[in-house]
This record gives sequence, structure tokens and C-alpha cells, in this order.
Amino acid sequence: MGTNSKILEMQMGLESLDIPAEDFLAYYDTDDIATILAAIDDLGTYVEKAGPFDGVLGFSQGAVLAAMLLIRNRHAPPFKFAVFVCAGTPFSEDLLRQGRLEYVNFERDGILINIPSAHIIGSKDPSVDHAYELARVCESHSQSVYDHGAGHEIPRSPRGVTEEMVRVIEDVIAKATVG
Repeated sequence: MGTNSKILEMQMGLESLDIPAEDFLAYYDTDDIATILAAIDDLGTYVEKAGPFDGVLGFSQGAVLAAMLLIRNRHAPPFKFAVFVCAGTPFSEDLLRQGRLEYVNFERDGILINIPSAHIIGSKDPSVDHAYELARVCESHSQSVYDHGAGHEIPRSPRGVTEEMVRVIEDVIAKATVG
């Protein structure tokens, strides 16, 4: 084989990239029950002191925390509507307090969030199934789900995608204010 084939062989192959977790900010460590409970307590304290708020918008872990706060306060929600963008599945606070690191799920828990909600989901997001599970535990009659077709991000283009995300958010706000 010639030089070109050797170069091609050297270029092709799998490579692993290990990125240290401490280089990223997070509200909680997904494997540490104490940090998850502390984060939801901190959010609850903030909302209580700084509120009232009409709605909440959360992205990724922020969406998980917003959902957990709504579940904790499901009989007296602190918000009239919620917008979840590339959300994960919320942890079950009851199970966390028992020392079990488990998510809520529709089959076991049923509907847990009863306010209008928008779910902006990316079909290429590696955690897209978690976003759909959150949608399942929200009241379906007052929710809007939109797949922006990208990954774990808030896409900035194309223009039609942005306009549709705005429409979905405006729709959920209207549902919250009308009834």
C-alpha cells in the first residue's frame, strides 16, 4: 500500500474524549441525591422569596428542577404555566428522600403537573426520551409539544423553527391566561 492508504488508515478510527465534569456548571450532580434535594430546596426558597411569577422556562437541568418544583407543589402550583426546553425526566422527590435515585414515570405516578405546559424537544437530543417522559406526566389537554429537529440546544435558525417555538410558547401562555 502507498502512503495515501496509510494516512487514510491512521485518520480513520474511533477516538474517545473524556471531558472532566468540573469544567461544567450544573445545578446538581445527577448521581448525588443530596445535591438534587438541595437544588430543589434552593429553587423553592428563591421562588417563594422573589415571586410571584406567572410562568417558568427551564432548559435541560433547569427544566428538571422547574418540573420537580411543580410536582412538589402540585396542589398549589407556584406558576401558571411552564416551558420546558430539552428537558430531562424529573427525579421522584419521594423516592429521593427514601435514598432511591429514580425518575418519575407515567405508569407509576400518573399526571403530576396540571398547569399548561410547552415542551420544546430536539429529536436529535441524546436524552429525547426523557423529554417525552416529562410530557407524559403533564396534563395532555393543556400542553403543546414541538420538535425543533435539532439536538440538545435552543436552535437559532432556520427562521421557521424559531417562529414555531414562539408560537408554542405563546399558545401555552394563552392557555394559562384564558382558563
